[in-house]
Amino acid sequence: MQDIPFKDEFDEEIDICYNCGSESAALIGYNEEKDMDKVECTNCNCIFIDDRKGTVTIIKGKERNWYEFLSSNLDFPFNGVIDEFQEYDYLQKGDEIIVDKIFFEDGDYGVIAKVRFGKKKYDFPIVDIAIKDKKTPAYKILDDYRTWFANCR
Repeated sequence: MQDIPFKDEFDEEIDICYNCGSESAALIGYNEEKDMDKVECTNCNCIFIDDRKGTVTIIKGKERNWYEFLSSNLDFPFNGVIDEFQEYDYLQKGDEIIVDKIFFEDGDYGVIAKVRFGKKKYDFPIVDIAIKDKKTPAYKILDDYRTWFANCR
């Protein structure tokens, strides 16, 4: 992949990084013959090739392990709010919770957290939890994960 020539004459676009989920990925090259984009993220410093058919190959940097990243970069416990409609009867959109820790990773629901709602404890997908205070570092970390989960996994 690294040997494919890419032209660098194009209108710059900012997009979602396939690795870290931040909206800081910029097109740095395009191969017209193979219809591939070369993209660099200023947030995680990775460079990847997007074949526009659903395959993304990281050529610089390391693929993010979200379980490990969230476990080591979020300060626990923190306050969160259920931000998506839930079919469960125990937690609903708008419920304010405390996120105690990252628990495990599920193939369908992504990273699962241990949360508290009142005196009860639950395992809950962190992708459905938001942080109200946009000024905290945890807000951006969780927002990037939610963006990545919805668009790139």
